Amino acid sequence: MEGLYLPQSFSEEAAKEAFSIMPISVDCLHHWTSPYVDDVFDTNEFWYDEEQTTIDEYGVKYANEWRRLISATKPGLIGEEYYVPDGVLTICDGAFGLCGGLALSAPRSIKVIGDYIFGEESGKIVIRD
Repeated sequence: MEGLYLPQSFSEEAAKEAFSIMPISVDCLHHWTSPYVDDVFDTNEFWYDEEQTTIDEYGVKYANEWRRLISATKPGLIGEEYYVPDGVLTICDGAFGLCGGLALSAPRSIKVIGDYIFGEESGKIVIRD
């Protein structure tokens, strides 16, 4: 293989180690600087411009003009329930990972819910009408 593109978070050392056990060789490793999907729908909580974020009164960080929920930055402010505002399209991976037992009320506008949004804790998602 002539070249392979990897996310910035994947180091060259990790790539070399991973490919050392595979029956292929890669001549050149490249890092991409943006996700493959429209960033509004990307669940990777690390892909956002910090200057373009907003944090609500519960410490929940949003990007892309309130269409992408990044993470709960102050879990203690949330309590047992959190109401995701209308218009949110994506909830990122691990967004409520530190908010054990949370009940999430999400709008019908939700298109993408990331992996492990409650981390290793339990949680419940209710899609409201």
